[in-house]
Amino acid sequence: MSLELKAWLDLSDKAHRGTLAKALIALANHGGGIVIIGFASEGDPENSRPDDLSSYSQDAINDVLERFADPCFHCTVQMVKRENDGLDYPVILVPGGHKVPIRSKRGSPGNEIQADRYYIRRPGPASEMPQGGHEWDELIRRCVRNNTDELASLIRDVLEGRAPKAAAPPEAADQLAQWDEKSIRRWRELLNNFPADSHVRMPYGHYRVSAFVEGASLDIPQLREAIVRADQRLTGWEPWWWPTRNGIKPYVHDENTIDCHIAERHLHADAARSDFWRASTTGQLFIVRGYPEDSLEARLPDASAPGTVFDLTYPIWKIGECLLFIQRFAAEIGAEESTVSIRCQWSGLKERELAALFNPRRGLYHVYKTQTNEYTSEVTVPVPRISGALPEIVRDLVNPLYALFDFFEPPAAIYSEELTRMQRRQL
Repeated sequence: MSLELKAWLDLSDKAHRGTLAKALIALANHGGGIVIIGFASEGDPENSRPDDLSSYSQDAINDVLERFADPCFHCTVQMVKRENDGLDYPVILVPGGHKVPIRSKRGSPGNEIQADRYYIRRPGPASEMPQGGHEWDELIRRCVRNNTDELASLIRDVLEGRAPKAAAPPEAADQLAQWDEKSIRRWRELLNNFPADSHVRMPYGHYRVSAFVEGASLDIPQLREAIVRADQRLTGWEPWWWPTRNGIKPYVHDENTIDCHIAERHLHADAARSDFWRASTTGQLFIVRGYPEDSLEARLPDASAPGTVFDLTYPIWKIGECLLFIQRFAAEIGAEESTVSIRCQWSGLKERELAALFNPRRGLYHVYKTQTNEYTSEVTVPVPRISGALPEIVRDLVNPLYALFDFFEPPAAIYSEELTRMQRRQL
């Protein structure tokens, strides 16, 4: 991985923004690398250090790339303390592995970067156009190799029945956990408006899904449009449904977040139809929903008591539906080539018995119960691979959940079979 040192830059200055964009594009085309700000090319710290480093935030760096790079890519920015002087310096991690060469889509006033140029890193170091056929060949070979590696990985995954995996940025797990905790705390605040015995509180348990799509940057109108357009209505009560009726329709919360609490005191008196969901302008999604098993006694005369059974196929359908929504949402916000980290949690499981309620053909001939009350699973996957590898991804998320029920192991084909039924709307 290549290392490049850059002097302090004023990112409010168009010339400096062009200089940085040119270096980042060149490193991306070179296969990735690291840029450290605040040093002369000889390795000595520069004296023109600014008092405030907030202009070197990750959002600021990626805003430069949004303006200058095509296709756009996103960098990770970290503040690293130097032992010699105890001062922080911005470190920009530039990803490689691009399947097409990155070009500049506009120039800067002083031609620090020019429009429609493919920059590479050359000795010096210098960020320049390829000089001669051999440098063009190397750039093209690198992109072809990245495509070939992805295709080979896809074939291996299919043949071995593996779910595709992606490396999440170092901070992604913490950000997803914080988003999940913040969202569940917001839901519990809203529950204070309801009686202690209300179905809206999901008293017997619930499942929830949190997701973080990398590289998203939206405003509220764009976020609303993406959520509405991502809906595919695969099942009767789809995730992230956008109601329009007063009292339950979505609203803006905390400036960059849309909240929706489908909580009606009388209509749909059912924990499984009392969703709370939210979405953020930075590509985060959250939904919490109760179990339909807990409301069967209101609809079927011989149903089990709430909180005592757990359906075999319902988790496969609902987690699969959530994953497909997340993929469509990512496409709507221009992040279809990105990665997404997904976190699922089920609560209120203790003493439940596994049952085949919604697909009686899935007969269970023994009693399978669990003594565990909660289970959490997480994956990070490439967004483009979700629909093609849906059974494998759902299996990775859900299969360990079934093992909590006296080590139950579902049939290997259950994931592809049930997800096919779900996508064909064979309710």
